[in-house]
Amino acid sequence: MNIGKNKWLAVGLACIALGYLLLISAESMSVAPTLLVGGYCVFIPLHLWSRYRTKNVGE
Repeated sequence: MNIGKNKWLAVGLACIALGYLLLISAESMSVAPTLLVGGYCVFIPLHLWSRYRTKNVGE
């Protein structure tokens, strides 16, 4: 796996994993949902957008 092309995927998966771990431990009920939303709604779509975008869009 090329880390340069998959850095947003790695960040997204790390946020998701950390969010679930915080939910299980019930230590932080405000940070865990924020990490989950960030992973699922920001970093994973950012990875998909940056990985599969084309340079000829709009021409």
